[in-house]
Amino acid sequence: MMKRPRPTVWLGQSVDTSSLCASYPELQKASFLTSLGCAIRRPSLKVTHFGEDLRKKLGVTGPIMIDSGGFVLMKNPSATWSLKTVAEFIAKIDADVFVSLDLPPSIGDTGPDRLLKIRRSN
Repeated sequence: MMKRPRPTVWLGQSVDTSSLCASYPELQKASFLTSLGCAIRRPSLKVTHFGEDLRKKLGVTGPIMIDSGGFVLMKNPSATWSLKTVAEFIAKIDADVFVSLDLPPSIGDTGPDRLLKIRRSN
């Protein structure tokens, strides 16, 4: 009988809280998911966390996945991030996978369009 590959389990955590992984050697090698939404909510994290040293800052050695933060942008219309801003962070962050796990708003969205995207992202 052929063995099925084991699915990858990604530990998810906001970088603006202390990382649990750093305290436990068995978690340090685990796959880790975080979001640029953390830096959208707390702009100081753009400098302190989201760069080439993210892995070290989190205390992990395994793969890192970064979400685009689109949902946070939908919930925070005063955020001034653009596609270019997200692309610049993708270019400098040492991560293995970059994803958009939601449907971010666009400039031309109407109120109903934005509401539909929020509902479809939940």
